[in-house]
Amino acid sequence: MSLQKIPYTSQLFLPIRDFLADTYQTDPVHPNWQIDRWNFCRHVSQVIHETSASWPATVGVWVDDSGAIQALANSEGEDRGEVFIQLGLRTFSDAELEEFLTHAEAELTLPLENSRKRVDLHVGPRFRQLIKILEKRGYQMVGKEAAGIFEIREPLEVILPEGLRLVEGAGFSDQGRGLAHSLAFGYTREGVDVLEDYHIIEAFANMRRAPDYRGDLDLAILGPAGEVAGFANFWFDKQNRIGILEPLGTIPAFQKQGLASALLSEGINRLRKLGANRLYGGAGQPFYRSFGFTIVDYRQIWRREG
Repeated sequence: MSLQKIPYTSQLFLPIRDFLADTYQTDPVHPNWQIDRWNFCRHVSQVIHETSASWPATVGVWVDDSGAIQALANSEGEDRGEVFIQLGLRTFSDAELEEFLTHAEAELTLPLENSRKRVDLHVGPRFRQLIKILEKRGYQMVGKEAAGIFEIREPLEVILPEGLRLVEGAGFSDQGRGLAHSLAFGYTREGVDVLEDYHIIEAFANMRRAPDYRGDLDLAILGPAGEVAGFANFWFDKQNRIGILEPLGTIPAFQKQGLASALLSEGINRLRKLGANRLYGGAGQPFYRSFGFTIVDYRQIWRREG
């Protein structure tokens, strides 16, 4: 069955979301994106990086003769030269994989000085056929990212420091969460308000409009003055009965006080009530492994520059 490349339109957002979820039905550690990243990149990351309008033209979507989506080549919309090729549960020819790569190299590379370009392709290690093609095209592996799973079984105890309280989405503002996000991830400093420059408030207001956003899984811990001290958003893939964590952070003034563990525990308890049997999240940091996440796979990063 032949494949045809079609342009990305907003009408494809949900079909692609479903395509990504389908790949996890038979393979719980499939290297494709999950629904959280698809929602977050379009509704948050691209608002922050001002690529919401330009990103659609860079996406490659391939469908079969019946119109069913079989492959996708995309970035997160952060203009960093990062490429993700999402593959359906079928066999692809070398020529088809070459076509996906050609699209990525034409649309998603990062311009460098002296007319040079760079592309970083994120690939699951089991995509050996694709990796062989990357090697032939001069790519080199430059890193890897850990993928982790927490198996959800019994309810977890939620322990909050005295004077702090846990709320869900309706209990905190986009401005409060945006400032906490910028402090937790280090792109602003205490007392420096860059929320407008980075479109942070707009981005997190837009996240609430994402199709898979749930206010009851959007959690924050408030400090004594009502400020957002820590935050965690969980996504629930009902089809596969899994939860995904994206993002989790604590502002510097409240770190090392157990807030991240409390947010994780509360989110896991809520996912458990919804029927989730595992939570996906980054396991590369010692905190996640000490909490109970297990590394189940590594996503390789293959680079070509020239």
